[in-house]
Amino acid sequence: MKRITLVIAFLLLLNPVLWSQEKTQVIIKNVNVFDGENEKLQVGVDVLVEGNLIKEIGKNLTAKDSATVIDGNGKTLIPG
Repeated sequence: MKRITLVIAFLLLLNPVLWSQEKTQVIIKNVNVFDGENEKLQVGVDVLVEGNLIKEIGKNLTAKDSATVIDGNGKTLIPG
């Protein structure tokens, strides 16, 4: 019984490692981003989204080779 309990406990501890999935990345290139806090428009920046979170906003960002790349030229994003 102790052995089964230990095995189950061990598997539960490994669960996040075994079942974690790599977060997908999307990078939106050359887009205008409205900054609602500062009420300013950032022009021609890149937005890196990982999973469902905006990870970074800036010029000339890089992403993983497997990332989806979207050309946002002439478009405006409003994060929210």
